[in-house]
Amino acid sequence: DFDSESEEGFTALRDNPVTDLGEFFGNKLKKALAGYGRAPYHNDQVAVMGLYAATPGRLALTHYQKYTWANYRKALIEWQKDFAWIFRVTQETPPGVTKKAKSGKRTGIYVGAPTPRDVVLAAYGARADDRLIKATVDRLLKCVVGGEPLPRDLMEAAVTRASNRPGFEREWEWNHCLSVACALYKGFRARNPNHRRVYSMGLEADNTSRDYLYGRLLAIAEHIENTALKMIGENRPTNAERLMPRFSARPHHTWKMIQESLNPYQLGLKARRPGLSAHLAQCLDQVMDLFSSAEFERDEKLSGKYLLGYSHQRNALYAKKAAPQDGNQQQEGNDS
Repeated sequence: DFDSESEEGFTALRDNPVTDLGEFFGNKLKKALAGYGRAPYHNDQVAVMGLYAATPGRLALTHYQKYTWANYRKALIEWQKDFAWIFRVTQETPPGVTKKAKSGKRTGIYVGAPTPRDVVLAAYGARADDRLIKATVDRLLKCVVGGEPLPRDLMEAAVTRASNRPGFEREWEWNHCLSVACALYKGFRARNPNHRRVYSMGLEADNTSRDYLYGRLLAIAEHIENTALKMIGENRPTNAERLMPRFSARPHHTWKMIQESLNPYQLGLKARRPGLSAHLAQCLDQVMDLFSSAEFERDEKLSGKYLLGYSHQRNALYAKKAAPQDGNQQQEGNDS
């Protein structure tokens, strides 16, 4: 227990009754993790509690566990390392701040692990009841501060929701769910004792996994159609977006449909931007060459690995500083 910090916090509360002690100690924790302030002793204790307000005026203790500072700090660092992903954060822009944001919003990039609340929303949506939220957060605490593997059902629930792109009314909500699902699959595999696999956050150009490659194909097809639509002033979902749920269930069969629908968009892109058209056609060929015939024709349901390939390829195609020849950053290691 951090006696000096606790005394300081209670002093701050006495001097200013509206002090948010959660924020106060949160800032202290961030400084301690970064090495600022008094370095906690190795055997200092950190108590993690879960509280649930079932009714007004009553609190239930749902989780209580003590950790040494060393183990607690290590667990937080491991959570961030194993479950980190790229998030596009959209915030409401105050009036008059910028004239460029027509929608009144601005977008930034955040790299880190999802919060327990993010996981609940990605897995079960905003309509999840209080009991489910409480139970899920309690399970996640064991992963965040206890270093335990992520439950498979949470990962699979988030992957299923992220695959249902037409089911989201707002684009930013789906993008956030996609990032959380990728983070959970990446962390699930990093902590899987039987089939451990460490994924990067950049495109793995030599990854020959069937699921990963199908995800890359979907991203390229979406990019081709989306670019062609923007050139003619149309704003509507692409075939790749609409067929994403079916694609995740039957990739080989659905890819034939997506590929056939791409022809007019590829022709339009070739007429207006031949260089970009050739580059995207080359991207498709490069991915197709990595498939084996047997794996490409297998029409079984895709795992969450396809979302990693989709997200990696999507980020590479939209990267402003990507080289026009390939736009990829090659990573080492094939999938297991």
